[in-house]
Amino acid sequence: MFFMTTSATETAGERVQGVPLAEFRDVNLRYDGSSESTLALEHLDLDVHRGEMLAVVGMSGCGKSSLLKLISGLVMPTSGSVKIHGKSVTRPLGIVGMAFQKASLLPWRTTLQNLLLPTEVGSARRNGKGNGEAVARARDLLATVGLTDAENKLPKELSGGMQQRVSLCRAVIHQPELLLLDEPFGALDAFTREELWGVLQRLREETGCTVVLITHDLTESVFLADRVAVMSPRPGRIVYEAAVPFARPRHLDQRYESDFTRIAADLRHHISKPQEVLP
Repeated sequence: MFFMTTSATETAGERVQGVPLAEFRDVNLRYDGSSESTLALEHLDLDVHRGEMLAVVGMSGCGKSSLLKLISGLVMPTSGSVKIHGKSVTRPLGIVGMAFQKASLLPWRTTLQNLLLPTEVGSARRNGKGNGEAVARARDLLATVGLTDAENKLPKELSGGMQQRVSLCRAVIHQPELLLLDEPFGALDAFTREELWGVLQRLREETGCTVVLITHDLTESVFLADRVAVMSPRPGRIVYEAAVPFARPRHLDQRYESDFTRIAADLRHHISKPQEVLP
């Protein structure tokens, strides 16, 4: 294993206890700051615990991506507070890795070169211990996601699922403490998406990082997450949270078990009731 951000002696339950890694308190967000602009988020309260995978679900336009922008420091709240390790977020954070629905690999760079890109710029480069270590870490990641034989291929030679594997690896190559995923599997076919659920499980187990996953897929959220938060239609608020009690690793057959389908149905029920707000 190439790195861990939590103690190897901690259990999953111990990792999610104590002071939250990230805290949203009474957060409101208007993108231009004026009282006449659309309110994207309103009175949003949420904790993200160290070592957990949190999925956030809700209808399109409810503010899920805005939540990621706030936690990463790409935008600031209009009011309320967003804190990481108890300190207010005032700028983009170097402890964050991000992956999106589109892999966005540079077409002239090989798989390995695309994967190494975050280690070549900014604070990641200053904090590195040399190109040799970064290459070794990149090859470990490629082995984890089954792409050892693809390191010299260009993006045009890779399938959509393979490109997304590279994107996930690129998001963790600089050893982030917090991994933010915005619909990373949304553009893929069902079979490829299910395959990448297993890839993400392995990456999370190997890295130990905290994950916030934005998704429209309730099955995906229950399969991957330790906890699922439901957002109301805009202005977005957290209206319901559900713990997912299944042990890891999880297997695709679990999707058809009664406990699994009950949690997914419960989430769907609360998405359809935006008037409910957590007390």
